[in-house]
Amino acid sequence: MSRSTRLSKALLVFFCIFSFVHARLATAQTLSEVEHEHPDISTLITLVNSTLSSQLSALAAEHRAITVFAPDNTAFSSLPANVTARLHTNETLLKDVLLYHILPGNITAHFLLGEGVILAKTLFDNETLMINATSTAIYVEGTRKVIVPDVFFDLGVIHIINGVLIPPSLHGAILYGSG
Repeated sequence: MSRSTRLSKALLVFFCIFSFVHARLATAQTLSEVEHEHPDISTLITLVNSTLSSQLSALAAEHRAITVFAPDNTAFSSLPANVTARLHTNETLLKDVLLYHILPGNITAHFLLGEGVILAKTLFDNETLMINATSTAIYVEGTRKVIVPDVFFDLGVIHIINGVLIPPSLHGAILYGSG
């Protein structure tokens, strides 16, 4: 293969990648637009808007992007009443739980699938999430399954999951009201 052919192919590959990234960035949705397309995560978006909205853009800028494991509405409605009450009456606790659902960086399902067990630092006190990614499914903290992967938005990527994640260090405070 001649040098000019290799250069032409390299430029074509670069152009394709650039076009894909540019198109992805140009069509990035806001959280409100994501909520419109995925009303099944409206509870999480409402909680984020009421608790973290002023910090979310700064967090994404600091880490270049964020990855959110977003519990669906069924996950929130399945929480015991005492847990829901604690989260709604203690803004600090709620903020900590929400930050536990957020990872620094833009981590897509394509990157995760087939990687096995990964420990990823969250934005809550650098606590880690255990992600188990087989070739066909992604699970977070054991049993919470990614049910809708790769919902891109202007600050990164969202993976919709079927359970709420509770930081291990806050189990007592959240489940039993003890510190």
